[in-house]
Amino acid sequence: MIKDRKPLNKDGLRYENELMRHKVLDVVGDLYLAGFPIIGQYKGFKTGHYITNNLLKELFKSEDNYLIHQIH
Repeated sequence: MIKDRKPLNKDGLRYENELMRHKVLDVVGDLYLAGFPIIGQYKGFKTGHYITNNLLKELFKSEDNYLIHQIH
């Protein structure tokens, strides 16, 4: 967790890019909740669970937005 632009854990960050790693894992987990493998490209800026959830809502709002393929 970060407060005042500093990590709260006493040892600091484990990796230089730990915050980015966390964001990527968050997005992957959120997209996994779609229930289908997603083949596509994701570009995010200041993303979070709320934004990714809204992206999925918009995606699945209309069947014109996506195609589901059976993989054998």
